[in-house]
Amino acid sequence: MGNESEHLRAFARENRRQLLWVVAAGSVIMVIELIGGFAANSLVLLADAGHYLTDLAALGLALLAVTWASRPADSAHSFGHGRGEVVAAFANALILWGLAALFVVEGYLRFRTPAPVHGPVVLVVGALSLVANLAIARVLRVRGRLNINIRAAYLHILSDVLGSLSAVVAGALILFGGIEIADPVATLFVAALIGVFAFRLSRDTLTILLEGTPTHINPAEVENSLSDLPGVRAVHDLHVWTLTSGSEAMSVHLVLEAEPKDDHVTHVAQDIVRQRFRIRHVTIQVEAPDCTCGGQPH
Repeated sequence: MGNESEHLRAFARENRRQLLWVVAAGSVIMVIELIGGFAANSLVLLADAGHYLTDLAALGLALLAVTWASRPADSAHSFGHGRGEVVAAFANALILWGLAALFVVEGYLRFRTPAPVHGPVVLVVGALSLVANLAIARVLRVRGRLNINIRAAYLHILSDVLGSLSAVVAGALILFGGIEIADPVATLFVAALIGVFAFRLSRDTLTILLEGTPTHINPAEVENSLSDLPGVRAVHDLHVWTLTSGSEAMSVHLVLEAEPKDDHVTHVAQDIVRQRFRIRHVTIQVEAPDCTCGGQPH
């Protein structure tokens, strides 16, 4: 348990540095878009600035979560506090859903009653935020594969990349074509993108919170690998779940062909599970052929 907790603490410290950098960069972009949105009377820029405001709030939750996750395990939380980051990521998903709904309503109202928009400002501010968002997304992409809160931050920024791109397109259409309705249309597009990302993040976090099987692990393959071990008659009560990002757990019962005399089968089974399936926290119970489990004979 000590090595497991130290691994999570080191991972949390690295995540905290990444998130602090994103918060600082995002704050600058938000201020630029907010000023540009009011100056140009652009809903899509204001929407993207509002999106960044919720990003910063969500990332604040993520920072709190990874700080909490870095706390060592104790008698009340034997697995540590890493699950807190998953709860924070789920809160991020709820924020995204609310944001998407707000943009749909505001975009629809502006669509019904178009307002004059200053195209050059929209185009320039959108282009600046696009470049900045691409740089941030590139930094977060790799780390997002390993941690669900970094992935949440990455999804937020990726939606901002597409939002900035839509602002560039809307600004160009307004500037060169006088199509002012492009502003609310682009806003509705941003809202749809946010909805897609909110769905993906909700699905991933709920899978962990409901102790679903990790998508990259096939329980049937795990069971077959254990069943093929010499001396193993049957496998039952196999459970695989995610403790927190990058940390899976498994428990299983192995029925042996004969009365166990040592821990050889247990050690071999643990090595297979940890090396082949990358499951670090493994609990294996071996049973004699005539052992009963829950009152049911094997």
